[in-house]
Amino acid sequence: LPPKLDGMLTDECWESARPLDHSSVRTRITYDEDYIYLALQTHASNLKADTAGSASSESNRDHDLSTSDRIQLRIDTDRDLLTAMELQISGSGRTHDAIDGNARWQPTWYLDTHRETSLVTMEVAIDRRDITEHPVTPGASWFISPQILTGGGSNSLTVIPDPRRWVRVLFQ
Repeated sequence: LPPKLDGMLTDECWESARPLDHSSVRTRITYDEDYIYLALQTHASNLKADTAGSASSESNRDHDLSTSDRIQLRIDTDRDLLTAMELQISGSGRTHDAIDGNARWQPTWYLDTHRETSLVTMEVAIDRRDITEHPVTPGASWFISPQILTGGGSNSLTVIPDPRRWVRVLFQ
């Protein structure tokens, strides 16, 4: 069963999703025929509250998040470290999606966040067809690169990819 997107990892699917701890972000991934589901968690101190406004107050999801702390998740389905889809989510749920910085990529995705005193949790559902045309099958693998980007910091793309920033996801 798919998770209820409420920013709480109480759904049965998250119990069997092995957590990946990388770069201050704990990531869990599960899937069904139509969606890839992601759970992203970090300590609240890593993601300052976003003072620019709430996601519900604006309809545009491709916000300029350069001044906000945010989680960035990059997904490389062919594992070549050259091209990656990236999702960025601020503490208030404002978002930006792109492929290597190009914001013309407009995937269908849904999100909810939950902030506790010590932990921020984000649950995301992405239409699988917007990531890969092929069904995800057990044994398939991708690379992901979750990280915290700080507001106002330099977050430019590097020409030569750093493999230490990536972790392999093996689908069960």
